[in-house]
Amino acid sequence: MSQDILKTLATLLPIFPLMGFFVNGLFGKKLQEKTAGILGSSMILASFVVSVILFFSNAGVIWNVTIFHWFTVGTWNIDLAFLIDLLTLLMLLIVTGVGFLFHCYSIGYMHGDAGFAKFFSYVN
Repeated sequence: MSQDILKTLATLLPIFPLMGFFVNGLFGKKLQEKTAGILGSSMILASFVVSVILFFSNAGVIWNVTIFHWFTVGTWNIDLAFLIDLLTLLMLLIVTGVGFLFHCYSIGYMHGDAGFAKFFSYVN
């Protein structure tokens, strides 16, 4: 894969859980319990899949992925950016993998709770 595609994939890592947060947070009362749980879990799974792709596509390359430029003061730029190296990718695999398992466990654990969708919104 080209470096540009991999950098675009890296920008999706925080976007998937953020989408799960907003959908479960805004529409959680209208969603069925099973739907809210699967939605929250699938967003973390999507981040895990992207992490796996990035991990196996990285050959020791260090990427600086800029999401957007926040503001500039003189010659000093403030950006929202990620620095991705092998250690970062390894931690992404651990955090998203364990996070997905936690989400799957929580579907059964939170079954029947009144704040089911709110819980998955907060966990995402």
